[in-house]
Amino acid sequence: MNERTCIEDDCDQDAWCRWLCRTHYHRRWRNKIEMPPNMPASNSLTPQPLWHRLTEVDKEAGVGVCSICGPVRVRVRGGGKGSTCYTLIRRQRERQRRRRGSRPRTSPSDSRDAKLRKQYNITETDYDALLASQGGGCFICGALPTPKRRLAVDHDHACCPGKTSCGMCVRGLLCTKCNLLLGRIADDEHRIRSMARYFDRSA
Repeated sequence: MNERTCIEDDCDQDAWCRWLCRTHYHRRWRNKIEMPPNMPASNSLTPQPLWHRLTEVDKEAGVGVCSICGPVRVRVRGGGKGSTCYTLIRRQRERQRRRRGSRPRTSPSDSRDAKLRKQYNITETDYDALLASQGGGCFICGALPTPKRRLAVDHDHACCPGKTSCGMCVRGLLCTKCNLLLGRIADDEHRIRSMARYFDRSA
């Protein structure tokens, strides 16, 4: 067993307090389970630093001395106000990869479809069909979507107030400017016609 890891079985996390990681320490504390005593000085496992504390950091060279790893490369962050040990960064990335490896990966199209179903009660196929029926652009101004910004789904707020829709009141797909404009005037048809008359008079 590594003398810097949690003493619980099948746990490879760094020891945080009383030779337990944060998760097992707080779990024992919540369930009022007896805590292990601190290791006595005479024990063969002498206490070690529990965190990667950096000293003698040379920010220009990107090196420093870690309380656990010894001389290491460091990453300067926060505009030079802090530094992190690269060994700790690699450990954190490995844990994140292990956690992600147990989750099923979803494609961007699957995530978009799930969002459309949840928010507007339509599918990705319905969205594509609606976009094709509008000629591939905004229903009002004809602006085309970009790779980074798709057209927004507009629905009748008189039927479904808020950001979600029942699916039956979806009116079309709008660009950001037209969608914001409708939101500003609160879908007031009288105001829209008055605006049209105003522009006709000005012209």
